Amino acid sequence: MCKLADALAYAAKGYFIVPFSPPPNETWLVPLSEATRDPGQIRAWWQRWPNANVGVPHDKNNLVMVEVRGNERMQRLATAFLPATRAIAKAGDMTRYYFRADHKAKSETFKVGDSTLTMYGSDAAHALPPFNDLKPLEK
Repeated sequence: MCKLADALAYAAKGYFIVPFSPPPNETWLVPLSEATRDPGQIRAWWQRWPNANVGVPHDKNNLVMVEVRGNERMQRLATAFLPATRAIAKAGDMTRYYFRADHKAKSETFKVGDSTLTMYGSDAAHALPPFNDLKPLEK
């Protein structure tokens, strides 16, 4: 799936998105306050920046992301306490859990031994993985 298709898929699911430049720059290409679900605006952005990643401001989307880095035991512990989520993305020993929250949450990091759990709250923004890479959380 191309990045424009990912952007349109996220917008169709109700996410307000913005273009985010790919590595090594990794900067927001428009102000986060301009995040939109409008397909016309999204097409215009991706025509201008066809290699842009899909960015999402957490506050405008009521989104929380929990990132767990560490061993399998820490992964199981983290998922036992997370609310139901429709989306996870994995890379090595890191798993990201995305879910909607009905309240504002601040970002915090917790360390346990060699493992880290970071919650990115309404004060954060992230580039999202390709739409089809998100999988349901199985408990």
